[in-house]
Amino acid sequence: MADEPVSLKASRRSWRKGWLWPFVAFLAMLLFTLLWLGVFRQATVAKAPIGPYLYVYEPFSGSYPDMVKAREAVEKRLASAGLTPASAMTLIEHEQGGQSAAMTARVGCLVNPGSPVPAGLQRGLWPRQMAVSVTVDAYGAVASFKAYSALKSWLKARGLAAHYPLLEIIGPGDRYRLLVPVSAVVSSGASPGASSRP
Repeated sequence: MADEPVSLKASRRSWRKGWLWPFVAFLAMLLFTLLWLGVFRQATVAKAPIGPYLYVYEPFSGSYPDMVKAREAVEKRLASAGLTPASAMTLIEHEQGGQSAAMTARVGCLVNPGSPVPAGLQRGLWPRQMAVSVTVDAYGAVASFKAYSALKSWLKARGLAAHYPLLEIIGPGDRYRLLVPVSAVVSSGASPGASSRP
């Protein structure tokens, strides 16, 4: 009977020791995942002449999740036509906020001058112009969230508000850029139109 407390203590120590390394492995995997997604990367904001960008697109009207699917469908159509653009794009013309709200946009990809336009798609041009540019290297929704948050903070610090159009350039790789023409940035006490995204 006198040996029972010693046995209990040894058992408790063994339980803790048995969970230490799995717990450490879990934390390491979590940290690696966050690093891979780019959660700790910062967005940079600058104002400079940007462009021109030539793109092929399809008009879109609907919800944000459907817009992402439509953009991916355009990328596949371009790939089947022999075009492999490095960057996808979305020119957001109007939105009413929230992931499920209605929005109108142009979804497509940046292309080189002289590239053919597959049937059913149109050609568009973002002319060289002074713009506010937000750049972040992160994955998907993380990059979008960081870019829009950084844009909102930058504009708010200057007493400005953003209005449409907003140009998103996705790629190459995890590079994400959000562009707003300076002509679409105005002095206003209202919340930036970009604050509703992602």
